[in-house]
Amino acid sequence: MVRLIIFDIGGVIIDFSEEMYASYISKRFGIPYRKFARALERYVPYMELGDEKAGDMEKKLAREFGLTVKELGWASSYRKLAKPKTNVINLARMLSRKYKVVLLTNVSYSRYIEARRLLRGLINERIFASCYLHMRKPSRRIYLHVLKALHVKPGEAVFIDNMSENVEGAKKVGIKALRFTSYAKLVKDLKRLGVEA
Repeated sequence: MVRLIIFDIGGVIIDFSEEMYASYISKRFGIPYRKFARALERYVPYMELGDEKAGDMEKKLAREFGLTVKELGWASSYRKLAKPKTNVINLARMLSRKYKVVLLTNVSYSRYIEARRLLRGLINERIFASCYLHMRKPSRRIYLHVLKALHVKPGEAVFIDNMSENVEGAKKVGIKALRFTSYAKLVKDLKRLGVEA
């Protein structure tokens, strides 16, 4: 029996990814996308673990690409690009009437603050953020931490994420995990598991 539903944020609850940010900067300043994305990938995992601050990363990237910190606009770009997925948010709210619903995200401190601001008034579920937990998906430790905090067994939980490696990580600990590709498919996949709003 399902007791807990865990939603990812970026790519599921909010339409945003670091690839979108890299693409935005790449087009705006004529920087090859792959070059900028690779540089960004060097820092993001450390930021998501809470080990590196956005300001330090911005200074390093600004130097590397001959831009200013303001031009990189780490926070302002997020505010411009990120959009709440209201259909998924409404689904999570409806599910919360029958099930425990939480959010689990790989996120830096600065992106977490922006996401909270964007979701204010839309969703009130508890958020497990990698930057505060100092562990990130797909590490088995982070899934086990959420289960323990909510007193739920792996087989009683459903996890929804847009990234296949995170879905596989959840499956390895015994959680029913779904890869998010569209709202319609998510509703269908949840029904298949006996989960209905």
